[in-house]
Amino acid sequence: MEVDRLSLGARPSDGASSSGPRKIAPLEWRAPSERIEVVSATLAHIDAIELRDGDRREIEALGVSPRDGLMRCLARSVWADAYLAGSEIAALAGLAVQPLVGGVAM
Repeated sequence: MEVDRLSLGARPSDGASSSGPRKIAPLEWRAPSERIEVVSATLAHIDAIELRDGDRREIEALGVSPRDGLMRCLARSVWADAYLAGSEIAALAGLAVQPLVGGVAM
């Protein structure tokens, strides 16, 4: 099946190309039969999550360790949730407010 990676939300920096449709591999992660539970994110979730390589490199490019970067995000978040699939942390999400005068919302 031919699928355009950009139509699936891929970024050009991910190696996606707008030059035409490309074949992509199926997703490796499959939702478990259990329900997804959403809970408030804690430091324990930060310590337990396994970051994707791209996410890890993005945080490290800011000059901090992945753990420190996630802790800063959690501390500055208006809200932060952990999405649990069984015993696995499937995602962390939240909202950090950036100052009106600029800067990095990390």
